[in-house]
Amino acid sequence: MSDAGNVHTQRWVTALAARGAEIMLFSLSDAGMAFYDGIPNVKCLSFAYNTLTKKQCGGNSFSKLKYLNTVSFIKKAIKNFAPDIVHAHFASSYGLLGALAGVHPYVISVWGSDVYYFPRITPLHKLILKYNLCKADVVLSTSNIMATETKLYTSKEPEITPFGVDVEKFRPIDVERNGDELVIGTVKALRTVYGIDILIRAFARVKSALQGKRVKLIIAGEGAEKNNLEALCDELGVRENVEFVGRIPNADVPQFISRMDVFVALSRNESFGVAALEAMACEVPVVVSDADGFCEVVPDGVTGYVVPRGDDAAAAEKIIHLLQNPQLAVEMGKKAREHVVENYSWSVSVDKMMSVYDKIMSQKNR
Repeated sequence: MSDAGNVHTQRWVTALAARGAEIMLFSLSDAGMAFYDGIPNVKCLSFAYNTLTKKQCGGNSFSKLKYLNTVSFIKKAIKNFAPDIVHAHFASSYGLLGALAGVHPYVISVWGSDVYYFPRITPLHKLILKYNLCKADVVLSTSNIMATETKLYTSKEPEITPFGVDVEKFRPIDVERNGDELVIGTVKALRTVYGIDILIRAFARVKSALQGKRVKLIIAGEGAEKNNLEALCDELGVRENVEFVGRIPNADVPQFISRMDVFVALSRNESFGVAALEAMACEVPVVVSDADGFCEVVPDGVTGYVVPRGDDAAAAEKIIHLLQNPQLAVEMGKKAREHVVENYSWSVSVDKMMSVYDKIMSQKNR
């Protein structure tokens, strides 16, 4: 049970199906369902649009209460498919649906805002999260730091199954460069939590410090903050040096990252630094905030630099240092890829998930 349109859902489903798992994917929305067409061992089901029976079952928009109407729908689907394991990705929404369905073995993967933000909205939200995790037989987390946060709401010890990076896909790619232009970039949604405003302020400092140099900031992502961010660029006088490219397909991200001299992610909060890992796999040094998820995956001073959250001056200083020392940037980039290959390759992540499933099945068959 997971959002069909989310790239992480798509990666898990594709990889697990390739390992021989037979999968029924349930999504609250039918957006993104076309991605799974033709993938062996995968069937898709949505309360919005049932792709098995081609029957329209509801709208595409769900409130936090409205999707509870899907519980009986899910129970019937589970009964018909008869899975060995039911796995909910995201502990608040899909986690609640699985908990109310009362199925076992039941696995919940926490992803980030479901444990960092959701339980802090009201005391009721906190109780809902605790209830969901209580109903799970196994709890999974994509990072150690998020596992620590999750343990505030459950006595269970979360197992770590990181998202990981496909190091065959995310690798250095020769791309055409625009002469001696220096490129700073990021791949993040245009949301306040991801600190794109801090990045723009840091870039303005970089541009001011590197007078006579051609510098550019490229930002890939969509979100509600776009107009505000463009206005900030105008205010700081850097609009003509900043390119908003919108959301780009995941398949095109490695080539996009390869255009960069430095990858920057200055999130105010981050549960797992997958964007930084993807950049490092492409041999691009990174400058990241000291948000928990980045601290876990970026060795400071080895594969890039970690700076205090909200400190655009500190970020600018490290960006400038890398741009003025290209040999250091190259060396850091090479160490960055080695770090990712050794610790965060996607194949290792899939191995870990399959080992969790194997363990559940061995206990189930006793």
